[in-house]
Amino acid sequence: IEQNTFVWGNLQEIKEMQFSSYIIIGVLLAIGLFIAFKGLFKNVT
Repeated sequence: IEQNTFVWGNLQEIKEMQFSSYIIIGVLLAIGLFIAFKGLFKNVT
């Protein structure tokens, strides 16, 4: 029983780590797109 709870705890930790890494990736993508669009609009105007 102890082994199962240990494994379950690890799975929960991995899920939380994945979630936070997805947030970081999302933020980086948003910043990258924002900079790219700013560059495009600068060239247009």
